[in-house]
Amino acid sequence: AVSLLEELGPTYVKIGQMASTRSDILPKEYCEAFEQLHADVTPMSFEQVAKCLDAAYGKPWTEAFLAIDPTPLGSASIAQVHKGVLFDGSVVAVKVRRPGIVEQMSEDITLMKRMLATAEFFSSEHQVVLLNFENLVDELERTTANEVNFDIELNNLIRFRAEIEDCAGISSPIPYPRLSNESVLVMEYVEGIPIDDVAALKQEGNNPKVPAMRLVQNYISQVLDHGFFHADPHPGNIIVRGKDIVWIDLGMVGTLTGSERQLVGRMFRSVATNDPFMLMEAVLGISRQHGEVDEGRLMAKLSQLLGKYGSADLSEINMGEAFGEMVEVMRRQNLIMLP
Repeated sequence: AVSLLEELGPTYVKIGQMASTRSDILPKEYCEAFEQLHADVTPMSFEQVAKCLDAAYGKPWTEAFLAIDPTPLGSASIAQVHKGVLFDGSVVAVKVRRPGIVEQMSEDITLMKRMLATAEFFSSEHQVVLLNFENLVDELERTTANEVNFDIELNNLIRFRAEIEDCAGISSPIPYPRLSNESVLVMEYVEGIPIDDVAALKQEGNNPKVPAMRLVQNYISQVLDHGFFHADPHPGNIIVRGKDIVWIDLGMVGTLTGSERQLVGRMFRSVATNDPFMLMEAVLGISRQHGEVDEGRLMAKLSQLLGKYGSADLSEINMGEAFGEMVEVMRRQNLIMLP
């Protein structure tokens, strides 16, 4: 299945990557398999990149940049990133959208929707599968529209920097609006150490526990205080530069309404106070039911999880494992976490 998705192209890779995070609707073995998917593709030639830049600016790219390294820093399904230098000496990352990718992904999503509209399922179990896949396609359409329009990522960068302005030791790349548009994004080039590279952090004289604790505190603040947070916080997107944490790649962000922030806050408080009833209320609030829920059994299972993790030291908890157990409890009670 993984090889097939990769052969079908970037849209299908995206939906596989999204499905890998939805262990509430897919068996664990499928999620683990889809985690192997990657969006890395054959790089565009620099000649093609230059044509994209010239078209985006309506003039030669050499009038906007002193230099751009022809060798890409990274090449993914939607865009390619190069290191560049401005005329004032600033070192920047230049993200260039692949030509034709907007049309290709739009056509793929339309095809998926047509297939779903004509699909026939004969059992209630299959109907649940159909509903879940429809949700994934809707989520793909929404996130793809954001990812292919770099004006949105530029606005994310500007808003994110404004909201972390008063957070000591937290930063994000400086955006360059005058050089950015729908198909090109220019931002500060960030060098540093991925936050999970413990050996390198120690070699630089950093105690890994300090940035780790700062990271957790800042992420909680993003979610609960602002309701605007980095939605792809893997180690490659969290860099330690000197003593500061730098959040990079704001292509995917999440937003929460005031009521949703309250529900997430209740989840945190329920763990802190070992209150399974409060946790159950919060879980039901952020979930959609597709079958009968035994609330007594649900609360008993959540109580077991609180007993297992509630009193443990944060450094001893495998957060991925803990979240996986929570999702498994929800799945057995016909609950699907809202996207």
